[in-house]
Amino acid sequence: DPKIGVCTDVIVRSLRYSGIVDLQEAVNKDIKTGMSDYPMSRWGKKKADPNIDHRRVMNLEVWFGKYWQSPGNNDFQPGDIVVWDMNEDGASDHIGIVSDGTVSGRHTVIHNHPDPGHIADEDKIYRWKITGHYRVKDN
Repeated sequence: DPKIGVCTDVIVRSLRYSGIVDLQEAVNKDIKTGMSDYPMSRWGKKKADPNIDHRRVMNLEVWFGKYWQSPGNNDFQPGDIVVWDMNEDGASDHIGIVSDGTVSGRHTVIHNHPDPGHIADEDKIYRWKITGHYRVKDN
């Protein structure tokens, strides 16, 4: 159901439906060819799992870091991906996509988070510690 899921589902579905990239396929393929790039030991994994790997924030952060550009943390544009460490424990644990909406001159972000408990478009870019900011590379 597109109305339920976790934060990574918002990103995976957005990029899949827009025709930009199928992250489920791309992340799985990349893990198979470069597993040492990914924090698989964090989950006790010894091989790629196409059912879950694309739903882990840290895996998406690695993939985006390899294949997209990182424009800097203050130059947000609609479609950019933002990754956060919400509790500042050194592990990225939340992800969203920058919206074309604005609040007080700042872009909002589309994400799924337990508060409010559903997909929302909110002024949250600077709410948590930003650990990654990614944009599709220009060809």
